[in-house]
Amino acid sequence: MKVLYAKPQIQKRIAEMATEIDTLYKSVREPIVAICVLRGAMYFFADLTRSMKTPLVTEYVKMSSYGNGTESTGIVVFDLLPNGLENKHVLVVEDIIDTGFSMSELVTVLEKQKPKSIHIATLLNKQECRKIDNLVVHFTGFNILDHFVVGMGMDKAQLYRNHRDIVYFEEGDDGTIPRQEVTEQNESQTGWSLLPSFFRG
Repeated sequence: MKVLYAKPQIQKRIAEMATEIDTLYKSVREPIVAICVLRGAMYFFADLTRSMKTPLVTEYVKMSSYGNGTESTGIVVFDLLPNGLENKHVLVVEDIIDTGFSMSELVTVLEKQKPKSIHIATLLNKQECRKIDNLVVHFTGFNILDHFVVGMGMDKAQLYRNHRDIVYFEEGDDGTIPRQEVTEQNESQTGWSLLPSFFRG
């Protein structure tokens, strides 16, 4: 197991992204709609939106294309979709974008509601894996190589989402990550309490 980005690096970059996003929406008078892509983006979404000054309302979308594996199945399944986006400025917040199939499908679905704009923010971007050439990612935390990463909401078969660093497994690893110390201060910084009960439980 190797640490790709440690918590201080992640939080610094998230704060920078929040400033970039605030700059984009500085002339927008009405609240934007920030959509969290469940479940992977939940920690990133909480940290990013709390760092932003732009007024916003939160919505959630749940989609899946990985199952319990490490490669996208190419089939996008939506379990939850927001409504009422007509004439709204929409910011979609994702944990990681690789092939772009899932995000492209989501944007297509959201565009049917005729929002004023749709912008995409992702914590991690695997540009070398992109298969949808016309997908525009407006805000990127980190560009990474084709590693399978976990932590900061990203998982392997639903494990390791709560790891504060972003890590990846090297060849020969047994697929486990050492336990991390959790203090009251660390727990309060996760934004977990801000997330809706339907996926906290």
